[in-house]
Amino acid sequence: MSQPLPEYPRRTKVIHFAVGFLSWYAIHSLPWWLILRSSGGDSIAFGFFSIPVFLVLGFLNTVGLGLMALWPRTRWLAFGAAAALALNLAASLLLGAFVNALCFIPVYLQ
Repeated sequence: MSQPLPEYPRRTKVIHFAVGFLSWYAIHSLPWWLILRSSGGDSIAFGFFSIPVFLVLGFLNTVGLGLMALWPRTRWLAFGAAAALALNLAASLLLGAFVNALCFIPVYLQ
């Protein structure tokens, strides 16, 4: 017979969510900062180093979020990290649409 899942107070859930949200950005900013520092502004070097890091971080995100979501103690940390991923995706899509619209402005002004 399985034991019931522990019920955490709302304050604990909010703190775990915030820690998961902020730590996702803190942890994922470090590798990109190191790549930018080591590439020295060279776009070829940045592309060469960023592809393996992107693949490794994508795999670790998937596995880590899945494992954290399965374990009840870290579920709210996983929700916070997933919310950070969702916000990052939304910001990337909006920024991409904005830049795409800016690129087409000269075409329509002629």
